[in-house]
Amino acid sequence: MLKPFLILLLCILVMNTAFAQNRDTAIYFIKKSGYLQKNAQGADFMITILPPDTSVNKNLYMVNTYYPSGKIRYISSATSKKLQPIDPKSPGYVKPLLQGQFISFFQNGHKMQIANYENGDLSGDETDYYPNGKIYCTKTHINDKKTIFNSCLDSTGKVLVENGNGKWLSFEDENLKNYFTGNIVNGLPEGDWSGKLDDTINTFKTYKNGELKCDGRYDKLGRKVYSKVDVNPEYPGGLEGFYRFLGTTIRYPPDARDMNIQGTVVITFIVDENGILGGLFVAKSVSPDIDQEAIRVIALSPKWKPGVYEGKMVPVMYSVPIGFTLSNAK
Repeated sequence: MLKPFLILLLCILVMNTAFAQNRDTAIYFIKKSGYLQKNAQGADFMITILPPDTSVNKNLYMVNTYYPSGKIRYISSATSKKLQPIDPKSPGYVKPLLQGQFISFFQNGHKMQIANYENGDLSGDETDYYPNGKIYCTKTHINDKKTIFNSCLDSTGKVLVENGNGKWLSFEDENLKNYFTGNIVNGLPEGDWSGKLDDTINTFKTYKNGELKCDGRYDKLGRKVYSKVDVNPEYPGGLEGFYRFLGTTIRYPPDARDMNIQGTVVITFIVDENGILGGLFVAKSVSPDIDQEAIRVIALSPKWKPGVYEGKMVPVMYSVPIGFTLSNAK
């Protein structure tokens, strides 16, 4: 039986064949993180970007994104049919350059969000909803760095924040398993916030005048492990020294070399307050043997300079990309 993604793709291809104006449709498969996939296998969403509807706006492409079930995830428009890097340092992670009205939906068909985009950034008023159809919150985006938090309600309709003041409940995912709660003062987050990741891991954030100062999670012993700090951990000798260490330590796995397997592994680990590395795991995989080699190399690293928050050395969760590339000549 064909998966809904593939059925939907076949329908689009048939339409492209039948209607000449749709031949320029761009189709992408993507993970929730924004990582671009080569095909539908393992993808969380499918994005289709169609040529402009000249009767509406001749400069904006039409964007439709679908769940693997084939149900619509969001509809919007974009200034280009090409996806744009989310971060220039991570070219594999991409998104459409959205422009204009944006409407997203839960898999049950209820609205998730109504918002507006300008050059790929949220702009103006935003309204979010719960899966049961009730309003969750309203915000106003002043620019790409400042957001005013106006109102927030729980899933029963009880008011939590009104006129920019109260106790906000912030959901980080559409399944409502990742969330934070904390104070909103005059429309901005303030003070210490607490939360949960996947309903199990305790997390924290600290804001000052709406600016995120630090965040992270608690380990099994209840100690804070930071993700955002004032000064990040650093390999002795800096970035240049780190890549020199990688270049002299990595051994390309023979099987991966023979099969021409290449890619970038992302390894996440904790640099503790003494600069010792621990808790290594693969955040982005390439293949089992390449992943294992990346873990082996990072485990051999000397002590790092610890991260610093408010003048104190603290444990920090850190991620590094390690590229495995073969030259054309074997």
